[in-house]
Amino acid sequence: MVEVAEITKEFLEKGVPKSGRIIFEEHFDRKKHADEIQTAEWLWRKFGGDIVLLCESKKQREKMPDYLWRGTYGERKGISSSKTNTIHIRIKKAYSQIDGKRGGLYWILPMGD
Repeated sequence: MVEVAEITKEFLEKGVPKSGRIIFEEHFDRKKHADEIQTAEWLWRKFGGDIVLLCESKKQREKMPDYLWRGTYGERKGISSSKTNTIHIRIKKAYSQIDGKRGGLYWILPMGD
């Protein structure tokens, strides 16, 4: 079962901006995953906490989340199309990448610093 919760207010109240570190797993491809790095930097600036950017799995067809942040796994998804089913498809894909681990989905929408 998927639980949906808006956590921005809670994170703003409890977060300590720019605290913690951004950590890259060994062999993390910084060029290929520049968007994930940008999101990790934004999360760190706004909320703080250690953020680990995770490598892709070397096993064929195994999906991995993008981050380990504050003890939970997270998957970054953006909206790149105006098609109605895009959000549904992106949520299903993100959920499969987290694969039952304790975690969440970070929607990346245009916003300021």
